[in-house]
Amino acid sequence: MSHLHGHYAVKANWRNFLTNHFVLTSPMFNESSGLLGLSFSYHMYIPLNVFVSELWLQCWTAENGWDTLWSRSGPQQENASIPWLSAQVVVPLRARVLRFVGTTGDVAVDNVVAATITPLEFASLSCDFETDLCLWTNTASTLWTRTSGSTPSPGTGPEAAVEGSYYMYAQADGAANKQYMLTSPAFNESSSFRALSFSYHMYGSSMGKLELQYWTAENGWDALWSRSGQQQDSSSSAWLSTQVEVPLQAGLLRFVGTTGSDSEGDMAVDNVVAATITPVEFASLSCDFETDLCLWSDT
Repeated sequence: MSHLHGHYAVKANWRNFLTNHFVLTSPMFNESSGLLGLSFSYHMYIPLNVFVSELWLQCWTAENGWDTLWSRSGPQQENASIPWLSAQVVVPLRARVLRFVGTTGDVAVDNVVAATITPLEFASLSCDFETDLCLWTNTASTLWTRTSGSTPSPGTGPEAAVEGSYYMYAQADGAANKQYMLTSPAFNESSSFRALSFSYHMYGSSMGKLELQYWTAENGWDALWSRSGQQQDSSSSAWLSTQVEVPLQAGLLRFVGTTGSDSEGDMAVDNVVAATITPVEFASLSCDFETDLCLWSDT
C-alpha cells in the first residue's frame, strides 16, 4: 500500500505474526468539557484473504477501563492500491487514553488528527439515503449497507425503499449475532423539544433487535427505542414508521441493529427526519379511538 503523506504506522505482516495483537497507545490527555473527536485514515488489505484482520479504536476511563469506540473487521480494500478510508470518532469526555489495536493482517493507520468537535444543528441528521449516508457513519466492524430493491438474502428484508430508491440495511447472512451501528454526527444540546422520525422494516423468521440509542456526556449511551423480532409478514409488507422524542441533553444518536441466529434477519432503516417538536395544548390528548390513534403514537 502507498502512504498518504510520508510515513504511516502499520501492524507487522501476517506471515510472521498469526495470533498477536498489536497496540498503538496515546499519551494520557486531559479530560475535556467540550466534545472531542479523533479522525484518522486506515488501510486493511489482506493478501490472499487467508486471515480475518481487525482494527479497533479504544478509549480508557478511570470508571470503566478500556472500551471500544470504533472497529472494522476483514479486508476493507480489494488491493494495495485502493485509496485509504477515513473515519471520525467522538471521544467520551471522561476518556484519558486512546489506543489502536490491530490483529492478523496488514493493518495500517495514518493521518491521526485530534480536535474539538463543533456540534451541528439537530436538523442536519435528516437523511433519505438517496445519494449517500449524509452525515451518518458506520462505527462497528459490521457495516450498515446502502442499497436499492430487495436485500440479497431470500425470505427477509424489504422489497424496496419506503420512498425513493435507496435505504440502509443490516445483512444477517454470514453475520449471526453481530452488532451494526449507524451513528449520527454530534449535535447541539437544546432547550426545545426534538424528535427523530424514521421508517423501519424487520421481516424475517430469525429477526434480531433494532435500537435507537442516544449519548449524553454524563451517562454515555442509553436505549431510547427498540423493536425485537419480526415486525412485518413479508418483504412486500409496508414499512412501519415512528417518532421518538430525543432528550434535551443528547449529543449523539445511533441505530444499533443486532442480528439473530440465522440468515433470515435483514433489518432496514429509511427516511430519517430530525425536527423540533411544537408542543400541543393538553386538551388535544383526548381520543375515543373510533377512527384512529388521534395524536397518540405507538412507541
